[in-house]
Amino acid sequence: MNLTLYFHTIRHLRPIQIYGRILNLLKRPLIRPVQKKNIEIHFPQNKKIQFPLNQVKMSDSMEFNFLNNKQKIQFEHDWNNSERSQLWNYHLHYFDDLVAENYQNRKTWHLEYIKRWREENPFAVGNGWRPYPLSLRIVNWIKWHILVKQLTQKDLESLYQQTNYLEKNIEYHLQGNHLFVNAKALFLAGLFFQERNWIQLGQKIILEEIEKQILSDGAHFERSPMYHALFVEDILDIIQFSNVYEYNNDFISKISKKVPMLLKFLTGITYPNGDLAQFNDTTQGIAKSTDELLKYALFLNFPIPKLEQMEHFVSSGYVRIQFKIGVLIFDNGKLGPDFLMAHAHADNLSFELFAFGKKCFTNLGIYQYGQSSQRVQERGTSFHNTVEVDEQNSSVVWQSFRVAQRANPIFLNVFEDLAKNLFTIEAAHDGYCRLAGQVIHKRKIEIIENSIFILDSLEGKGEHSCSAFYHLHPHWKVVSNLEDRRITIQDNSNDKIELDFSQKVEIKENFYHPNFGVNIQNNTIKMKQRFKDNINFSVRINLCEST
Repeated sequence: MNLTLYFHTIRHLRPIQIYGRILNLLKRPLIRPVQKKNIEIHFPQNKKIQFPLNQVKMSDSMEFNFLNNKQKIQFEHDWNNSERSQLWNYHLHYFDDLVAENYQNRKTWHLEYIKRWREENPFAVGNGWRPYPLSLRIVNWIKWHILVKQLTQKDLESLYQQTNYLEKNIEYHLQGNHLFVNAKALFLAGLFFQERNWIQLGQKIILEEIEKQILSDGAHFERSPMYHALFVEDILDIIQFSNVYEYNNDFISKISKKVPMLLKFLTGITYPNGDLAQFNDTTQGIAKSTDELLKYALFLNFPIPKLEQMEHFVSSGYVRIQFKIGVLIFDNGKLGPDFLMAHAHADNLSFELFAFGKKCFTNLGIYQYGQSSQRVQERGTSFHNTVEVDEQNSSVVWQSFRVAQRANPIFLNVFEDLAKNLFTIEAAHDGYCRLAGQVIHKRKIEIIENSIFILDSLEGKGEHSCSAFYHLHPHWKVVSNLEDRRITIQDNSNDKIELDFSQKVEIKENFYHPNFGVNIQNNTIKMKQRFKDNINFSVRINLCEST
């Protein structure tokens, strides 16, 4: 056991995160099922309601494709099969397919899915009774019944029992997005069953958490574009249900005030092709697309946000620059709230570049959440377009969701001159100050027309090694390499990018993960060198449009 890792992780936690975990373990065996018969539900008549739909996950009766892995559920133990990943098992219990595209055509499959879950998942046993999948399932069952009116009396009794169990197992000890989805499920179920206690507890947590979890620039405080998108859908669902049930105008007003800034940040960390920027734990295909969420917001009478050419999201540390033929997104924010860095990566001063209608430079994404060396590597500095010192991560990420010592931004300044089409970012972080020599990493990015200049500076004491990483999206292949410094990359449409490095580089094969469970081979350009006290190195990126 590495006590240093535990010390630098635990010292940032809130007391509730420690004693709450212990209390949960003690009280869970004491919770008894609630048997309520002849359940009545309430849904206002003649109310127009609309949900953005999920991607289809069922390919046959009890056959599911989650995380790009297709499996058949044949036996009772398959609900908690330890040979599959924990995340796959969680998705099985979410029931997302109930509210997926063409859900009407799979009604028979869905009825069997619900019936088998109810009969094969005994009270408080297995993954399905953990509060996070429990919360998502409660919401999906409610939405499905609103859409197709097919939950039986036994299903409703089960749903009521599930919500009652959730009420006694709120994830106060996990905080963040887990706590919020617990509150959302309680609130929506409270309206659905007209249970005042659930409504009031859900509302209380929601109002407290929107003040904590929404930063002043509109970003979700865990600073993951994917979890931000999931949070936006949660907020819009809460507003829609509140409107439909004509519940508490003051409550609706307080939440609605947050929506414009949430939508602006969502738009800001989305590329023109609809993909989310891949910073921290972000992968495509889990959250609804930005386009779907904006349409949902428009249905609820929220306007589509407009972006300036340069958007500096100060609280989260993201910068978006829309220049002549592309978009660059840059990150030098805190990894997350000090007490909650489960989805943080060691990615300070990293960037992604989108041009010619496609991704050019990308962080490498995440393949899975399981506890493994691969998971730690995916969260590490070398998987991002930034600089590693002494083969160490800028923040000490460990296990699946832990961070010990963490980098903090020293400064982040931006400048724009629209008349000259000039944009500049200057930033630094202290993540390597924990190393001997206390190295500080500074990065300057300057964009003029279709040329991008990136200058990195390392300042400290003593001898060190450093490696700068530039990860090419799989669209792009190296077609020319002169003196290991002047490199040309090209895609199938004959658009070209010329790279001029200040030092020699090497080109390595790597893997990019656009989605969970997906490996696509790509090239990584690595600039490795040794230095004493300080060093500067750079790359100029020229975007050459095909004629």
